Amino acid sequence: MNYIVLDMEWNQPYAPKCVDRAPFPLIGEIIQIGAVMLAEKDNGEYEIIDEFKETIAPVYYTKLHSGVKRVTGLTQSDISAGRPFPEAIFDFRIWCGSPCVLLTWGRDDIPMLLDNLFIHNIDAGWITDCYDLQPIYNSQTDGQKQQRALNTALEHFGIALEEDMPAHDALNDAYYTAQVCMKLDLNRGIAEYGGEGKIDLGGYFPHMTHSLYSGFESRQAALCDRRISVIPCPVCGKPMSYPLWVKQSGSKKITLCHCEDHGDYMVRVQFFKGAGGVLKVCKTLYKATDEVQAYYQEKYEAFISRDPSLTQDGEDKPRRRRRRHRGGRKRKKEIDAAETTEVQAVEPVSE
Repeated sequence: MNYIVLDMEWNQPYAPKCVDRAPFPLIGEIIQIGAVMLAEKDNGEYEIIDEFKETIAPVYYTKLHSGVKRVTGLTQSDISAGRPFPEAIFDFRIWCGSPCVLLTWGRDDIPMLLDNLFIHNIDAGWITDCYDLQPIYNSQTDGQKQQRALNTALEHFGIALEEDMPAHDALNDAYYTAQVCMKLDLNRGIAEYGGEGKIDLGGYFPHMTHSLYSGFESRQAALCDRRISVIPCPVCGKPMSYPLWVKQSGSKKITLCHCEDHGDYMVRVQFFKGAGGVLKVCKTLYKATDEVQAYYQEKYEAFISRDPSLTQDGEDKPRRRRRRHRGGRKRKKEIDAAETTEVQAVEPVSE
């Protein structure tokens, strides 16, 4: 079994209005792939046995974003001369071999890779086992839970950047990540922390909308907040009905929404803490294809089997706010009473 340490760089649109939205919002287009192959030696340690690097010519966001240029050092001529994505990814797949385990620093690279495969209509079935190294690093060092920059891990292990290998080059970052890997017990890390570190490919679907909210006191408060609990149809804007929030994995919950005119959608909320411990929620909406509906049904049945009472008034079910309606009824009673008083006052005069 070979471990593939993967890193990628991607271009991005200049503004939200420039995002390519068909067949789904593409938030980034891969322009560089870098990877290092690790093999286990007889003594249980790992060594680098091969490397892979490709620069890719974008077809959706062809103009190099100034921020990407500044960070990566790539130029417009570099990406213009790159290879087509389908060709580059075909070679990468062959190079990885089978079976293989993909390792990334953070959870962004794999969804980005899947987005790019999807939009190019390329099969992603060869991507199976993928792990985020950050939880493994945290667990085997100081036990912290927050995300860490790769530089933090390099400093922790005393790994210096080489002068001719600057950061934010895909291959260089993959190489430095591999150096961190060789300081970790990968087999133990994956075995013990796979549930936390493994990237859930079963829950990956191209998304339609993506929003971020913050300032919640608790997860339950977030689910009751109208910004989260009211889910408008992306076509007509009418609030959609939905049954129950169920746990997807970790800090993620999903529900299946229905619009009478435009069909079904799935919404996922992910909870995480930002600076100062402020609870934030990422709310993402997906078109409910047959695959998506089957995925939700699987999670729903597993969730309910553990506690059937949740189908009634369980703690995961968002409570509907009725304050506005109570206020409306109260105002109606006040108006009715005022009208009655006014009629009683007027009637004697008219007689």
